Amino acid sequence: MSLAVSRLWLEATAVALLADSSFAPATSVAGTGYDFFRLRSRMQCDGRDELLGKFASLAQCGAACYARAGCEFFVYGRGSYRGICYAELNECKAFSKVDYDVFRIGTPTAAERTRRAADGLRDHAPPTLSGCPGGIETVTDGGQPFYATVNWSQPRASDGVDGALPTVLSFGSPPLSRFARPAQLARVSYSVIYTAMDSAFNARACVWNGACAVNPAS
Repeated sequence: MSLAVSRLWLEATAVALLADSSFAPATSVAGTGYDFFRLRSRMQCDGRDELLGKFASLAQCGAACYARAGCEFFVYGRGSYRGICYAELNECKAFSKVDYDVFRIGTPTAAERTRRAADGLRDHAPPTLSGCPGGIETVTDGGQPFYATVNWSQPRASDGVDGALPTVLSFGSPPLSRFARPAQLARVSYSVIYTAMDSAFNARACVWNGACAVNPAS
């Protein structure tokens, strides 16, 4: 991973680009869901990385890694680095101490469970999500302004240790949003991700896709 001075330079030069929705087009996060978990606390992986952005929540950082092809490990900053999110483009076999936490997309291996237990994290099961919407397709009329208002119910989360948990909108727009369809396109897709995390830093996210299409009769 880059030295701290390099990170500060990157953060200063990229500040205008660090918006939630800028990290990837919605079409790059298709799927049904994913898990991630904290692998190391106050560490970073030694090797090549890539700045994904500055995000208000860890869940958004996880979604950014999921959306970035080839991202398996990511780090999320603490303290003065809070909110800074990097994709670790290496195998994360060597670590250095710094105010970032290391996370991995997927579920822990036996060796990773042992490593987490040494940090006091003995629960390795992610929360359960229910009520994640399926694909929603809406139809606009043939005139302007080419948009549709879409509504859905927020998914619910529960955990075997922590009980009921909140879900966080980590990518996309909230319910009752207007999704625009450019005039030159007959159909446009969008994606939404909700994430829940337990007290042992196990997370599960559900991903669903929707579309706005023109009414063929108009």
